Amino acid sequence: MLLAANPSIHRQTLLQGLSQEFHVRPDGLPGLARHYGLKFNEPVVLDPGLTYKACAEDQVDVIDAYTTDGRIEKFGLKILQDDRHFFPPYDCVPLLHQRTLAKHPELVALLGELGGLIGEDLMRSMNYQVDEEGIPVEQIARKFLIDQEILEGESREVEARKGGFFKYLIDHRAELFVLIRQHLTLTGLSVLLAALVAIPLGIFLSRDRKLAVPVMGVVNVIQTIPSLALLGFLIPVMGIGLEPAVTALFLYALLPIVRNTYTGITGIEPELLEAGRGISLTDWEILRLVELPLAFPVIMAGIRTSTVINIGTATLAALIGAGGLGQPIFQGIATVDGIVILFGALPAAGLAVIADLILGGMQHRLSSRCRRVAA
Repeated sequence: MLLAANPSIHRQTLLQGLSQEFHVRPDGLPGLARHYGLKFNEPVVLDPGLTYKACAEDQVDVIDAYTTDGRIEKFGLKILQDDRHFFPPYDCVPLLHQRTLAKHPELVALLGELGGLIGEDLMRSMNYQVDEEGIPVEQIARKFLIDQEILEGESREVEARKGGFFKYLIDHRAELFVLIRQHLTLTGLSVLLAALVAIPLGIFLSRDRKLAVPVMGVVNVIQTIPSLALLGFLIPVMGIGLEPAVTALFLYALLPIVRNTYTGITGIEPELLEAGRGISLTDWEILRLVELPLAFPVIMAGIRTSTVINIGTATLAALIGAGGLGQPIFQGIATVDGIVILFGALPAAGLAVIADLILGGMQHRLSSRCRRVAA
């Protein structure tokens, strides 16, 4: 870890753009300030992938970085020398799970061959090829192993990625299908669970309207909790992965469906309900044959709203290891790669539009059928 600066600094008071981790770590800004006797203004805390761009565009003067980061070369930053040796060495070491080691003991010798072969300059150069030239990591690693005569094969220059977004999309289409499947799983499970809970809850509240205000208030409060904060609440309880992501999305999907179910049923004209009772229909029959068919368009609109909202919110699930289209978005932000960002963002937007069109068509067809049933 180190500090890197824009060589064209012109301000007397340096503006720091630091990652959240460096801002609070003992071997970060607090310790650095004590060790050098420096006084810093309050820094701008940024995502690590944005600090480099902010420094290169003169929005900040100094950022935290790593000596092996290729973006130092990409943005032409100057490494500030730690002449008082505050930062400890951050050398990489291979770690293997005991089960993996027992199954493949030959890995110890193979990994041992890499010892001392990769210095900071070489690592920074290889990272630069990934970040700036868009060369796949696998190609760079293979060329290095061949050059070091660890792998057999012909050493050849790898070409930078050409053709832009569409070529990247074609080359990674298998990965895209996996990400879309994960995204649809997150959205589909959460909306399905929300509908199974919210529709009966909305029916119940239409029967006991005194409870509607407090219950709606609770559901509204859940909706106002920021997505990252809600995930932060769930991680200590449920860990990471699919379960906390689906739980968070389920909670966000509740409000539109509960509200629309309640509004759709309570908005039915009382004369229609009286007509049902006048022909000796039971409460269950009135609900099934009159209220639900007439309220269905409004209920379906709530499901459509929840689905579209959750498709967008589900991109945050990648932050807790649940996969989905948020994964390339955050990867692209971290590497300042617009193509990778679009690789996740455009399909996510497309899914939202397609889902709304499909659900809208279903709503139109089923609404006509439900009105005929009610008639």
